[in-house]
Amino acid sequence: MSIKNAIKKSEIKIYILLCLIITNILWYVGYGIEEKETGNIIALILIYLASFIPGIIAIIMCKLKKEKIKTLLLLPNIKKSWKYYLIAILVGLIMVYSTDIMPLLFFPKDVILITENISLMYLFKIILFTIFSILASIVLLGEELGWMGYLFPRLEKLNGTILSIFIIAIIRTIWHLGIFIRMDDIVFLIINLFISNLVLQSILVYFTKKTNSVFPSAIIHSITNIMVGLSFVSYTEEFYNNNAIQFSLIGLIPLIIIGIIYFILLSKDKVKN
Repeated sequence: MSIKNAIKKSEIKIYILLCLIITNILWYVGYGIEEKETGNIIALILIYLASFIPGIIAIIMCKLKKEKIKTLLLLPNIKKSWKYYLIAILVGLIMVYSTDIMPLLFFPKDVILITENISLMYLFKIILFTIFSILASIVLLGEELGWMGYLFPRLEKLNGTILSIFIIAIIRTIWHLGIFIRMDDIVFLIINLFISNLVLQSILVYFTKKTNSVFPSAIIHSITNIMVGLSFVSYTEEFYNNNAIQFSLIGLIPLIIIGIIYFILLSKDKVKN
């Protein structure tokens, strides 16, 4: 093992520990306050600050090493990569709406298709929300700047692409423990989140590599967070609560298929290189 690699590994360990510890403390405290007083300004500040921790620490680490911030893949490179940006937006929407309609196939008697949402007006609404999601992706840069701009390239040099995807999926899952620790069925939630992160990570790595930028990752992440509010199906809250685990498992089916596709694409790119 070279000294250079040893230093890189120690820096990676410090980065991961700082992100996990600081973020989970902020989330645990923030959501704890939110449970007692909904809309508390301190709770909201702590919760939103937590999502920026990976990016903030990444920038600090770069400054300490006297590395340029552009090494974090912060430049959008839209002119050269606009096709991949369009595909990234489309993939984000496919992830959202393939998951949205899956329960309709498994619970046709209890899940209802909202036919009035199949209209030009609703399509226009989806387009507006998609544009908003793209603009709001600046918020997700705090996360992707850290995971995709700082951590992944360093892990990839030491462990290769595929193993690094698994490692970051584990890290991103642990990173959310401060949110899930108070919830029921925490074991299932963690497993479900890991699979989702694994799928998401393979997709984000593909687009980050193709564009040499973290912006497409932030856009996909933003779309999958925001667009879930525009649904094509309807069901009662009671039915969902009684079948929450089944809903989660069903929703993973299209995500896993998409993830496999991007794993294959990443593997082919690796062979070419």
